[in-house]
Amino acid sequence: LAYVEESIARKPWGWSTRVQLYTTMAEAKAQVPPAMAILEENADGVLLRCEVDDLRQYALFLLGLPWEMKILAPVELQDAMADVAKRAIALATPN
Repeated sequence: LAYVEESIARKPWGWSTRVQLYTTMAEAKAQVPPAMAILEENADGVLLRCEVDDLRQYALFLLGLPWEMKILAPVELQDAMADVAKRAIALATPN
């Protein structure tokens, strides 16, 4: 089963993303489905590599994770995150 999940996670979609998660591997594995992404432990925590079609939806997923993080690639994911943040601020602002 692990092989199948990793194969799905490695399947190229539209965008190859890399996000540094400042957490432990155990915590990352508890929150990130194995078929969704490849997790690699490093000196700073965990590198999350994921192939996605919709950067905006992925930005929403990342916002649901409880840790500090840094978007490494692509820069368009940063743009998608900014768009999601603007929408959240607009919805949270009284008319």
